[in-house]
Amino acid sequence: MDISNDPQGDKEHLFRSRRWLWILPVLAVILGLVIAGLVLRTYYQHAAYLSQSVLAEHRLKLDSAREHVEEYFSSVYSLLNYIRSESEIMNASNEMRAHLQLMFDYEWRENRITELYIVERDFDGKRRPILAFEPTSEEQLAKDDHSIELEQEEYLILMEHIRRFDTEPELGAQISREIILSQGELNQERVPGVVYSLPVREGKGLVGIISAMIPVGRIEQQLNLGHYHDQAILASDGGHLYVSTNMTQEVRSWFRDGLLRAGTDGFFERSTEAFEARK
Repeated sequence: MDISNDPQGDKEHLFRSRRWLWILPVLAVILGLVIAGLVLRTYYQHAAYLSQSVLAEHRLKLDSAREHVEEYFSSVYSLLNYIRSESEIMNASNEMRAHLQLMFDYEWRENRITELYIVERDFDGKRRPILAFEPTSEEQLAKDDHSIELEQEEYLILMEHIRRFDTEPELGAQISREIILSQGELNQERVPGVVYSLPVREGKGLVGIISAMIPVGRIEQQLNLGHYHDQAILASDGGHLYVSTNMTQEVRSWFRDGLLRAGTDGFFERSTEAFEARK
C-alpha cells in the first residue's frame, strides 16, 4: 500500500515537528543566559583584577610614604641606641661628652633633633639632667635664652617616660604627646615637638633614659616626601595627628575631627573603605 500521499501520515509528521518547535526558543533563552553569564563573569573577573591592581599600586605608594617616616625615626633610634650602648654613658668622661656634643651638633645641622638628654632614674625635674646637649653654633647661642622654667614641659615628659620604663621592663621606646619644645629648629624660635626616649638598663634594672627632642615640622617634612605628599598622615595610639604640610585645611580638619571623636583605633576601624590600602 502506498502511503506517500497518505493525508493521515502527513498530519502526524507535522504534529511531531510542531511538538519540537517549542524547544528552540527555550534553547535560545538558555544559550543567551549562558552567554550573558560568561560575559558577566569575565566582566567581574576583570573588575576584580583591576581592583587588585589599583590596590597593589596604592599599597606601594603608601609604603613609600611609610618608608620615608620610618627612615627618619630609624636614624634617630640608631643615634640613641648607639649612645646608650656606651658602658659609662651615665658617668660620661669629659672626652666622651665632647664626642657626644660633636655627634649632636651634626644631628642638629641635619635638622633631625633639637636637643638630646641623658637622664638619671631619680630625675625630679628641679634641675637639669646629668647630660644635656644643645646647639653650639654662635648664631644659636646668641639667641639661646631658654631656662629650666622653659624646659619644664619637657621635664614632665622625661619623668613620665622614666616611670613607665620602670614599671614596664619590656617596653623598648616611647614617643610623647606633642608639646612646645624649649629649643627651636634651625633659625627658628620654640616649636611644637615630641620627646623620643629609650631606656638605659643595667641587667634588668633601669638606670636612666636617653631622649631626643623631635620637632613636629621635621616629621611633616618626611610626610611630604612620599607619593601621597598632600594626603599622608601619621597618627599615634594616643590620637595625635601629624600631617603633610601640603595637605589642605579641609582634609586636615576631617582627619582631626574623626580622630577626636573615635580615637585612633576606632577611626581606622570605621574607615576601612577609605583606608583599605593600608591592610
